[in-house]
Amino acid sequence: MFDEANGGTICLDEIGDIPLSIQTKLLRVLQEQEIRPLGATKSYKIDVRVVAITNQDLEMKINAHSFREDLFYRLNVVSLRTPSLAEIKEDIPLLANHFTKFVCCELNISEKSLSHEATKSLIERNWPGNVRELQNALRHAVLFTEGEIVGPEDFKMSGVAPNSITSPHQTQVSYEMPDNEPYKEAKERIISDFTCQYVSSLLKSTNGNVTKSAEISGLSRAALQKIMKRLDIKSS
Repeated sequence: MFDEANGGTICLDEIGDIPLSIQTKLLRVLQEQEIRPLGATKSYKIDVRVVAITNQDLEMKINAHSFREDLFYRLNVVSLRTPSLAEIKEDIPLLANHFTKFVCCELNISEKSLSHEATKSLIERNWPGNVRELQNALRHAVLFTEGEIVGPEDFKMSGVAPNSITSPHQTQVSYEMPDNEPYKEAKERIISDFTCQYVSSLLKSTNGNVTKSAEISGLSRAALQKIMKRLDIKSS
């Protein structure tokens, strides 16, 4: 990849996840500005701009001896911090409307829009999962909404309740369940019910196209087929 990027830019995503063995090799490339392809006997110079991305605290990983300190300072020449969605809530209405239209176009269904109450509920949420969580929440809501207007109640149907957030790390979602039901059984039932409803609605929206449904859900085709088999859901 460094050879392909020679004379340009290489982006190293999730730099905090690479093992120490690879960190050592990467440090050598950055320090010497040269690479040696597998099987070659000589190294040659490269000119590559490196952009590294992470959502982890690398300084904490350094203290835990899971990230090389010398590699950190070699990479940390110019540092840019992307604000979380909770810090730029004024952007949420714009993003939400964009994702709603995008999902409708992607699923080839009639255009839907967000109600004022739905948009307000999205703004009030802290979104610990940032833009990806917002996108998934809207995808679920659009799938479960039968009408043309997406309301705040449609997010609850998908297991996402924007108004129920009490902190960035704590979500409260209410479910009706029988009295004295054991926790494990209640959890399994709720997850099973949601999964069945989600997969059925997803397949309906794609006219039974398993490959397209897998792409939308973020699952592999094999994983989706395994769920369908377990819940006895037919693509037809």
